[in-house]
Amino acid sequence: MTPKLKVFANRNFRFYWFGLLVSMIGTFVQVTAQSWLVYELTRSPLKLGLVSTAQAAPFLALSLLGGDTADRLNKRNILFFTQTVMMILAFTLGILALTGSVKVWHIALIAVGMGTANSFDIPTRQAFIYDIVGREEIMSAVSLNSSLVNLAQIAGPAIAGFMVSTVGNAWCFIFNGASFLAFIIALKNMVIQPKPRAGMEGSAFKSIIEGLRYAWTNQVLKTVILLVILSTIFIMPYGVLMPVFAGEILKVGSRGFGLLMTCTGLGALSGGLMLGSAGNVKHKGRLFFTGAFIFSIAILLFSFSRIFPLSCALLVAGGFFSMIQSSTSNTIIQVTVSDEMRGRVMGIFSLAFMGLSPLGSLQAGMVAQFFGAPFAVALGAAIFGLSVFFMFRHTSHLREI
Repeated sequence: MTPKLKVFANRNFRFYWFGLLVSMIGTFVQVTAQSWLVYELTRSPLKLGLVSTAQAAPFLALSLLGGDTADRLNKRNILFFTQTVMMILAFTLGILALTGSVKVWHIALIAVGMGTANSFDIPTRQAFIYDIVGREEIMSAVSLNSSLVNLAQIAGPAIAGFMVSTVGNAWCFIFNGASFLAFIIALKNMVIQPKPRAGMEGSAFKSIIEGLRYAWTNQVLKTVILLVILSTIFIMPYGVLMPVFAGEILKVGSRGFGLLMTCTGLGALSGGLMLGSAGNVKHKGRLFFTGAFIFSIAILLFSFSRIFPLSCALLVAGGFFSMIQSSTSNTIIQVTVSDEMRGRVMGIFSLAFMGLSPLGSLQAGMVAQFFGAPFAVALGAAIFGLSVFFMFRHTSHLREI
């Protein structure tokens, strides 16, 4: 084991990482096949969007409750439950598709179920990583966890494309159901020392308000979460408009679209692996600001590019520094928050990072509709970049972490 990847010497983290990798690949196989199945059944872009919204809406509504639950209950038991629920839902969709009885409303209802389970699963997983590796290895663990997602984003759609064309959509959903077993077995084989938890009295609503107040009054947490919100709403939606860039701006068609998305994924994967091998990096605050600012510059330049190779190169850079920003933001939160608040704050972080993405997609789509995709992406990147610069100048408490 090389010193740079010593987090893999942690037996529990190895089980976690490899089990989740298999499960996440299955998830992206299902996401890809599910979109294609909806399109086959309806030929309606609107219904594609509605099914996507059906899966995102519960996360927007319930992620704070999911974080509160992670503080109240045993995290591993929560993950056993959520992973089992998602496995059953995937197998159900697979059986419906195999028997030829699947309808769009079935897919939408199962998407709601998946979104609800993820509202509890994702904040709990984020908090559970710290329980596994501790403070010293948290940056490596968070970065390698992000790399895992990028590996799955590259492998999952490729596997789905092969399976859909050879054995059909239904087996993609069966594949995903089976993939959850990998993480369930990994959880079963972990040896986790139970940690004493402070008793939590009162209603979940009161507890969630307490978590929000805690995050707002801690200047480091408030600054990081505000920048994550701005990132989610203003700059991250560039990916939603990528088909427009491929088809109308760069004129490279569907194959070029795939390559553009691959470039983003490769950049993010490289960034995650670099941070994962770097260990406990000093000056996390400065690294966070640097990653965020260069990310905004790369995407701003991408919005002006009309040369396909240059656009690809800028997306690799954008993906790389986006990963630096997201991994360091997660790490700063993990090392700042108290143990008794970890689940609730990670629920807030998950809401900021993922739950608000429909709002970002909505604003980007509306601006692009009236002023064009390049202007929408440039505007979002400029707003985010200026926000990062302002925060850097006025938040010395975060710069010095």
